[in-house]
Order: sequence, then C-alpha cells, then structure tokens
Amino acid sequence: MAEPFDVAVIGAGPVGSFAAERMARGGLRVALLEKDVAPGDSTVCAGGLHRSVADVVALPDDLIERRLPALRLVTVRGTTEWRFADPPYLTVERRALDRFLAARAEDAGARLLTRARVVALAPGYGALAYEDEAGGRRTLAARAFVFADGPRSLARTYVGPTPRAAARTWIGLEYDLALPGHALDALEIRLDPAALPLGYAWCFPKRDHVNVGLVTLAPPHGRPLRALLDALVARWPALAGATVLARKGGIVPAAPVPRLHDGNRLAVGDAAGMTNPLTAGGYVCGFLSAAHAADACLAAFASGRFDERALAAYPRRLRRTAHWVAIRAAAVVVDLAARAPAARLYPRLLAGYLRLAHAALGVVRPLGAQTTVGVETRSASQTTPKYVFARSHARASSSSAQASTNGTSAVAATAAPSAGASATVSSAQSPSRTPSVAG
Repeated sequence: MAEPFDVAVIGAGPVGSFAAERMARGGLRVALLEKDVAPGDSTVCAGGLHRSVADVVALPDDLIERRLPALRLVTVRGTTEWRFADPPYLTVERRALDRFLAARAEDAGARLLTRARVVALAPGYGALAYEDEAGGRRTLAARAFVFADGPRSLARTYVGPTPRAAARTWIGLEYDLALPGHALDALEIRLDPAALPLGYAWCFPKRDHVNVGLVTLAPPHGRPLRALLDALVARWPALAGATVLARKGGIVPAAPVPRLHDGNRLAVGDAAGMTNPLTAGGYVCGFLSAAHAADACLAAFASGRFDERALAAYPRRLRRTAHWVAIRAAAVVVDLAARAPAARLYPRLLAGYLRLAHAALGVVRPLGAQTTVGVETRSASQTTPKYVFARSHARASSSSAQASTNGTSAVAATAAPSAGASATVSSAQSPSRTPSVAG
C-alpha cells in the first residue's frame, strides 16, 4: 500500500483549496479530492466579495470581474446607498475562482484528484473510499481528514451530527443574465417583507452579465422562488430583454455546527456552518476556518510524527475569534426571527446590520483624513425631502439622491444590482476582526 498522505481535504472549493495550499506550503503531503470533472463545475454562488477577501487569497486582477464603488439597499420605504471613492467591492466568477485556487494548491504541492466523490471513511479512519470517473471504488490513506464538502457534508457522519437547533438553512435561486455593455456599478440588496419575510434579493454586476437571485430561510414562505425571481427580472428596466444564461439553486447553512473536530477529522467552511447567518455569505468565515484548521494540521506534524491531539487546537482557537462569537450570536437572532415570520424581524435585522457595518467603515480612517470614506444617500419617496450625509472626517455632502420604489414591492419592483454582507479579512496570512460588508 502506498505511503499515506498526511492530510486528505475533501472538496476543492475555495475553502478546501485554500486549506490544502496552506498545508502543502508548510511541507505536508496533501490530497485534495473533488467530485466534479473540474473544481467549480457545480458551484452555486453569486460571487460578491469585499476587496480585503481578495487580498487574503491574493487574487490576480484578471480574475476580478468588476470593481464596484457602491452598495445600495432598497426597501419599501426607500433607497439607501453607500458610495466610496476607492471601490471596496468586487465580483468574481466562482468557477474561475475555484479553478484558480485549486491550481495554486497543486502548484504548492497538493495532489488534486477530480471526479473523485468521497463516499466513506474506512474503519479506523486511516483511509477514505471514493468513486472514480468509471464508477469504481478506490481508497486513499491519510492520517487526518479535512471536510470542505459543503452543507451536505460527510462531516455530519464522521465529525458530529447537526442538532435540530443548528440545522436551519438558507435556500436560494440565482440566474446569470447576459447584459453586455451594462453600466451597473453598485451591489444592491432588496428587502421586501411582504414577498420575502425571511430573505432578500440581490444582483451582482459582472463584466458582460449580471447575477441576480433570491435567498430565504428554508422552508420558503409564500410564492415559489422561481416565480418571485422571474417577477423581479421582468419588472427591472435595466434587465429588459436579458437572456438567461444559467439557472442554479442551492442551500447554505444558517448556523455554525457545534462540533468542528473529532479525533483526526475536522470540518471547515459550509461543512462547519461557517457562514454569515444574516446574509448566507461564506467567504470570510470559511477562509478563517480553513486557516485555523490548516495551522492545527501543521502543528500536528511539527515534531516529525503525527500528534492527533494537536488537532484539538482548531475548534478551541476558532471559537476564540470575534467572527465565531458574532456568527453564533447572529444565528440565535436569525433563528428567533425565523420562528415568527409574520413579525417581519429579519428585514430590519439585515438593514440594521448593513448600516452598522458601513458606519464602521466610515470611521476606520486616519485621523485628519479629508477624503470622503462613504456617502450615504437616502430617498424615502418622490414627495418627501431627501437628505445626504457623508461618513468622513471632512463631513462632505452630496446633492445626489436615488429614486425610490414609491412604496411598491421592493422585490417585485424596478431594481438595480445587489449584494450580501459579512466581515472582512485583512492580511494574506489570516483573516482579521474588522467588520465589513460583502461576500
């Protein structure tokens, strides 16, 4: 039998590939297994990021679809926009991102196996079994296993089951719409408590198309998501006549799992429920979990022999981070909102979260800076006064204001681009604790 790998990473999405690369660069023998023909083939993701996430994973410019200077929040009461001189948001194509990070993990020394669907761990957990492209079953030996295989992870079997209280999920639907030559320059979130009491709509501008979608806490309430999304697209002038290039749907966990590690097995990313419970965004918390899991694996082999006990540092250190504390608290609040959809608490929670996050961005600036960090523009209706104020040390103002939805359904009315929110990541080595607002 061949010498076992030090670590087998199950799933070559961004989080799994990031962990695999980090461990391979640290000198470990890493296998990276992906069920698809190529990483990203079955990915469902709108592809919105804060620029600091791109800094963490060192994305090259040619992988960035658009750099966007604004985020716009549209509700039935009006529109709020935060606009920045230095664009803080960007969009990517997830298939390209997945393939880039997997290729970089290979360059670092990890062995990528595609068309390798992991189906079980062997008794004693010294190996895994996977199905190859011909349907045959193969085995691969490893001393440790990192589950990065998404919300329906095998970690539920081999790390720990998800209690019912932590099993709440998001369900979403997205379209890619052909829109060559478009001038959309903002991420936009649309809140409509009547149509989506437990969710929101978005649109992310890309180079020659846009990604639009809806997400709601499962099970969905009211009309089917496809009917809601079709209505949104049909009533959006900027999207008139756009051809649907692709339709995809999927689920995202809405709470972290209570068990992240057991013996020689660790769960990261969506497999660990490491997402923003308010937005379903997974990049920031996912990369954070990958970094801590990879570092625990490196520590386990630091003496030249495998010390399984060192892996217990992963959950311990992750739970000490501000991100873990925040998502645990947010998951509790979102769960309470989901228990009473008629109260329409979720839209207020998300709107408040975005305003607080942008307020934080507005004050994180060198003392005495005179440039405008962000300009917030609000529009209540065509008949009420509009006001603008700047979040900067210069307190600059603006005279522009956005047209409102005039009291109509925000999801089903005229719209523009949209985005989720999350916390930011700072250095190329590890995510920071600074709050932010995308991806």
